[in-house]
Amino acid sequence: MPILLSVFLVLYALVGIGVIVWATGLETFSLGRWAAFFAPVFVFGALLFTRRDPIAFFFFAVLLFLPLAGVTVPPVRFGLSVFDVLGGIAVVLLVIGFLRSNDSIHPFPVVFPVVALVLVTPTIYASIDPLRSASELARLLTYYAYFAIACHYIRRPDGAETFHVLLAVSVLVIAASVIFHKVFGVNFLLYQERGLVGAGGLQIKQGSGLFQDPQKAGQVLAVLMTYLVVVWS
Repeated sequence: MPILLSVFLVLYALVGIGVIVWATGLETFSLGRWAAFFAPVFVFGALLFTRRDPIAFFFFAVLLFLPLAGVTVPPVRFGLSVFDVLGGIAVVLLVIGFLRSNDSIHPFPVVFPVVALVLVTPTIYASIDPLRSASELARLLTYYAYFAIACHYIRRPDGAETFHVLLAVSVLVIAASVIFHKVFGVNFLLYQERGLVGAGGLQIKQGSGLFQDPQKAGQVLAVLMTYLVVVWS
């Protein structure tokens, strides 16, 4: 069965190239950039389906993807990041696990986030751009799926310890990237200047990289380090 799933992933990748080329149809599409991002994704997918507990493997592996969470998925016009793709995978795995297993992950481990999502839903119809609002709500649902998976595995005896170790590794990778960039001028794709963009009569220098800008990297470090210090204390 894992071999068949791996073959399916390869065929899906080949079809996906044609679909993306047809959907974009612009000179900005780069096959090299597409392959650079999606090749690791499909390798990860192949490993995912060979595990006895694929959802657990996915959950803990995603923690190591946090340093890459801000990378925009090509084509850039879709506005999707690595974490959005992983969130979509989380939704699929959560649904499959709920349908196939008697001891599945509870989809509503905490009531309050579910209530918040339900209350936010009517804003789609009242917004200026309903399509944009719907896409943002879909993104929130992917975050919630990952939250539900986290609640399930962190409650295990060794789950919380593994979670915090991998989270600390992600913080170290991000911090090391910042230090090398600032001290030695070595850029691990943390931030790259792309050019000037007009906005409100001003020319703003736009950047791209793991977190799009250094401020976002600082925000991620501040949140994760504060959380880890509290847990350690």
